[in-house]
Amino acid sequence: MAFPFAMAEAQDLGHSSLRPEHMILGVLCNARDPLVAVLAGHGITLETARGAVRAAPAEPENTPTSDEDRYAEDREALKILGIDLDKVREAVARNFGDDLTSGWGRREDRRGGRGRRGGRGPRDCG
Repeated sequence: MAFPFAMAEAQDLGHSSLRPEHMILGVLCNARDPLVAVLAGHGITLETARGAVRAAPAEPENTPTSDEDRYAEDREALKILGIDLDKVREAVARNFGDDLTSGWGRREDRRGGRGRRGGRGPRDCG
C-alpha cells in the first residue's frame, strides 16, 4: 500500500520523481502499517512529514539536467534489473524503424499529462 500512496503524494506535491521522502509519506498514509506507530512515537506524523517535504527543495541537488544525463541515469537504474537499455533502444529502432525512445530523458513528458491536483489541497489518504 505504501507505494501507490507514495506516488500519489509525489504527484500531489508536484514532484516529477518518486523519492524516499514520498515513500515515508506513503507509509504514513496507511494507518494499518505498524511503522506508523513507530514513526509517531518519534513525533513523525503524516502532517509533520508533509510539511517537511513541502519545505525541502523540490528536486535534489544532484538531479541530472540534460537528456543525456537522464538517459544515463535510466540506463544505470535498469542495469540493476538486468535490462540493457541500449539493446532495448536498438531493438525498438530495428523493429519499428523509428527511434521511439527519442526523448526518454525528459521527465516531464513521462507524466502523461497528470499534474498537480489543482485546488484540492493535501490528499486524504484515508
